[in-house]
Amino acid sequence: MNAIKIPLVALLLSLAAPALHASVIAIYSFDAQNGNDASGNNNHATGSVTYSTSTPFGDGYAYSVNNNKLTAPHTTSSGSTTGFSDISNNLSVSFWINTGTTGNADWFRIARKGAGGTTSNHWIINRNAGTADTNIRIDSGETNPTGYNQNLAQNAQNVLTNDWRLVTYTLSYSTGTTGTWTEYLDGASVATGSFIFGNGLANTNALEIGVSGGNWIGLMDDLGIWSNALTAGEARSIYTLATNSLFNYDLELVTQLHTLHTTTTGTLDLNGYTWSYTDSLSGSGFNPGDLYFDSISSQWILQMTATTGLSAVPEPTRAVLLTLALGSLFLRRRRQRH
Repeated sequence: MNAIKIPLVALLLSLAAPALHASVIAIYSFDAQNGNDASGNNNHATGSVTYSTSTPFGDGYAYSVNNNKLTAPHTTSSGSTTGFSDISNNLSVSFWINTGTTGNADWFRIARKGAGGTTSNHWIINRNAGTADTNIRIDSGETNPTGYNQNLAQNAQNVLTNDWRLVTYTLSYSTGTTGTWTEYLDGASVATGSFIFGNGLANTNALEIGVSGGNWIGLMDDLGIWSNALTAGEARSIYTLATNSLFNYDLELVTQLHTLHTTTTGTLDLNGYTWSYTDSLSGSGFNPGDLYFDSISSQWILQMTATTGLSAVPEPTRAVLLTLALGSLFLRRRRQRH
């Protein structure tokens, strides 16, 4: 969401950086003051809406929700682009929210793909009645009627608190009649449970962001949608990378770091640091998704599992650029004296 300030040499080095995570469907950063999909999949959303400079980090733009909405049509995967059709068994949705004045509608819709129904495979992220909590609702088709109107993650979390909070929901299914869900708040897992899978999550409805079946007034930023269930390390890393001032946060680049960890090969040059896969981490004192400085190795470590993660070291080119800059400054001063 923030502008990336990377030296030209670092940009050239990053041409071989990992692509966005293969399961990314769409990323709505709103930084260009529109609903364009920043993932490269062209799942753009449109609508007559406004944007605000009040963001989680005082940089870029956020979507200002005030009786308006953005709509992205259903898309199918084709060639190198990934569409909403990839959402079937698994789903992750992550977003920053600041509700401000929440309006009068108890069950206002934050985002949804389908309006819900007894024979539908829809998912909806709601304000939970008239509370400060949010929840995700699943309708999983008529083959299992009890799958209708499953309001998950109703656990009295203070999410809508008139300040910025990061909310992430993951849904996972492999076999049997039920799947599992997890809710993360500011990167921490706060609740988990099961849901009735039924016909699954696939549908051809448009994605609606903001007002859709209930009005609310507030702000939203960096909405990401994936066709897989993010791991605990991936979900938490979004928050830890976003709140560490050393790095210029951008959800698109976070997904590249996720890819780097998944593939275990290659490097990613970001903000003057070279990231690479590492294993044999102790994990002692750290949780998956934590970012910390290891004074022994002089590396930043992004712990992704109990034993694996990513290490970041200063790019060698930074020292070269600094030497050149100092040399140029010295020459200019000598010329000024003669």
